[in-house]
Amino acid sequence: MFLRQIHDGAEHGGRSRQREHQGPAQPPAKVRSEQWRSSLAPAEAPAIAQPAGDWRKIQAHRKALVLSFSLTIVTNIVLRCADQGARPLIFITIHTNICVKHRNQDFGDMARKKSETGPARRGRPPAYDAETALKRATETFWRTGYSGTSLDKVAAATGMSPPSLYAVFGNKHALYLEALARYWEMSLAATREALAGDLPLDEALMLAYDAALSIYFSGKGTARGCFVVGTAVTEVAEDAAIRNSVAAGLRAIDADFEARFRLAQDKGELKRDADPAALAILASATMHTIAIRARAGARRAELRELARKAVDVICDCRTEVR
Repeated sequence: MFLRQIHDGAEHGGRSRQREHQGPAQPPAKVRSEQWRSSLAPAEAPAIAQPAGDWRKIQAHRKALVLSFSLTIVTNIVLRCADQGARPLIFITIHTNICVKHRNQDFGDMARKKSETGPARRGRPPAYDAETALKRATETFWRTGYSGTSLDKVAAATGMSPPSLYAVFGNKHALYLEALARYWEMSLAATREALAGDLPLDEALMLAYDAALSIYFSGKGTARGCFVVGTAVTEVAEDAAIRNSVAAGLRAIDADFEARFRLAQDKGELKRDADPAALAILASATMHTIAIRARAGARRAELRELARKAVDVICDCRTEVR
């Protein structure tokens, strides 16, 4: 299309010049077309060959060919314009457009090469710690419950974006199950530590309840109570995974109390006819009730007194000291 426009312009200028000055007759259009193609042939031929070497040399060679092609067109056009009366200004403008286009293409090539061959930008290192994030997520669930806590709310509390939370913990359900498991680990460890010493039975039981109250009244503001009672119990009817976690945790508490009662029975602190399993359920129920009452706003001293009365009932099964 480009060569055709140049050819038509040259023909039009030649005819106008011939009519105005009655110069010598021009060869037929077909002959002029063949002469035009032959004059451009030397410049077009090198464009077919591809030089060997790396891509930088190939790109440089192509740029040189484009520039040579443009100069050849202008040279041939200007020489023919002198005889045919075409307007050189048209072809100078065409040549200028070619150069501008070539320069813009070079700039685009340089930008592409830089982005393709430059070193890949590393992402910003994570500014969070998984343990800290899990702790903050647990506190968020503890305040508003599982259903009342959105993933966006957890993200705001942890300082992590939702995609980052998914990458580290999975979805909200998986994150909650991990928080629930960690709470069970902490709670059971505190209870076992209290019951594992050589203290008398009543003192060991009160130490276990004091440890529980420290958890229930942790955090800022009002007492949060037990994480399991406050967040998981409402979900067990519809969520099998949460239900299994709660059931396993309750069995573990019962087992820990029962083991301590059997030890007390072996040491003579409990009557031989005492039922360690029944006493364990009573001791666990006491822990659950002070958790619920703490969440409901009861004072810590009041709850400790309640635990003391429960211990007195349990230890009433002790053998009489003679």
